[in-house]
Amino acid sequence: MSDFRPEALGNGMNQVYVPPDGVEPVANIVFLHGLFGGPWKTWADDAAPGRKEDRPFWPKKLLPKHIENTRVFSFGYDADVNKFMASAGQNTVFQHGTNLLHDLEALVEQDGQVSIFTSLMP
Repeated sequence: MSDFRPEALGNGMNQVYVPPDGVEPVANIVFLHGLFGGPWKTWADDAAPGRKEDRPFWPKKLLPKHIENTRVFSFGYDADVNKFMASAGQNTVFQHGTNLLHDLEALVEQDGQVSIFTSLMP
């Protein structure tokens, strides 16, 4: 995906990597962030110098080098329960889970592939 922009990752299922033409995906890998995280910032190298959008986003940069035949996604939800200048999202954990299950169901209906999860919780 040459048009990948990490800062554009939002709530819901975000496609991060698709195998190149001719490589059939065998699974989907879904990255799920924890509280105060995000679909990009949890998995980016915060210590890297430069602009935020130039920092290495390892699910896109490193994972495909080792597992080329998978599709990679990052699931986002409003997890900032401590917003000072704005209201936090009104969804409950159950509603976030329901949204995740609906997005996974859509992936299965699309390609029938199994999904593998990885998460980072504080």
